[in-house]
Amino acid sequence: MPLQVAVVAALRGSSALAPLVAGRIYDRVPENQPQPYVAMASWFVREDGSDCADATAVSFLVECYSDKPGRKEVGDIAGAVKDALHRLEPVGGEVLWRDTVYSTEDTLVSHAVVRFEALLDG
Repeated sequence: MPLQVAVVAALRGSSALAPLVAGRIYDRVPENQPQPYVAMASWFVREDGSDCADATAVSFLVECYSDKPGRKEVGDIAGAVKDALHRLEPVGGEVLWRDTVYSTEDTLVSHAVVRFEALLDG
């Protein structure tokens, strides 16, 4: 999917994000991966065209993980993800940030899910 290639390239090319996660930006997280890191998560693809134009809407999630206490580090990472992707213009569309949800999976892992939506021509 060309959108996924553009998203991963934008994340990996972000001078703000890369140092926060020591370059650990994944489509698929390797086993026993140290934190912090960012991983692509769910992709939802649906038809969003009209009678006169074809279009596809894609919602996707980027997950951010940190083992630092509190939400400071994971919040910085999620903010850098948002900055890297909001208003990204892959060929035939635009990516928009929708929301960020923070949680603590346990006492050792802070987690943020950053949700985006893209409307693509054709």
